[in-house]
Amino acid sequence: MASSPLIAAAKVLPSIGRAVFLDARAGPGADRAYAEAHLPGAIHLDVESALAAPGDPSVGGRHPLPVLETWLEQLGAYGVRPGTPVIVYDGAGGGMAAARAWWMLRAVGHEPLAVIDGGWQAVRDAGLPIESGNATGSPSESTPQRSSVGRRSTPTGSRACGRIRLGV
Repeated sequence: MASSPLIAAAKVLPSIGRAVFLDARAGPGADRAYAEAHLPGAIHLDVESALAAPGDPSVGGRHPLPVLETWLEQLGAYGVRPGTPVIVYDGAGGGMAAARAWWMLRAVGHEPLAVIDGGWQAVRDAGLPIESGNATGSPSESTPQRSSVGRRSTPTGSRACGRIRLGV
């Protein structure tokens, strides 16, 4: 997975069985669509529960980020450990929940990481193997650590311009 955050669906086949695939299709029927067909071993990420924390939308917005420790524990449960290739896709060509998952993984310093360019439709168009049912990750005792967060998400900026820039 090179410097681009995108990977062509046609280049994904060699990663099946060695990368962690995260299916981030969202919206009504996403659970059913995942259960009917997904990449082999892909784990479904629900945008409401896996990529956001429950809460009052008037306080934290509609999809506030989960607590850092909760996110790191989830990654471990999915089998993500430092250095594990992670490939994410969604039903919106990679522009919605997959982009959020990519960003959240990058925020904790995880690499290598990619989003399938074109999402689920590109997977289908490429004729990649699919399976049905629910997959679970192979839990890992070694997960991304809180210490890796500071390098990527420590706010830096200039008071003169009144803006904060993330050190990514």
